[in-house]
Amino acid sequence: AARLGQMASHCNIDAIAASATRLQEQIKEDEEVQWLDLLRETQNLLDCCRATQNSFLETHVVTEDERVKNGTVRDLSKITR
Repeated sequence: AARLGQMASHCNIDAIAASATRLQEQIKEDEEVQWLDLLRETQNLLDCCRATQNSFLETHVVTEDERVKNGTVRDLSKITR
């Protein structure tokens, strides 16, 4: 969580940085870790990571069809053996 939080802070991804920090604090505060709370925060962190990944993929990744159209890759679906 610490490394993920640092990377998120560096990349200005506040939701992930905050969730990672909360997760770290929950672990440090209690010798008797509240497992249900820890599980909820871990799930929240995973949801933030998935949402960020989906957003990145939708915004930055060019689909294969677009690359074929632009001529940067060959359309392999038309090759027959």
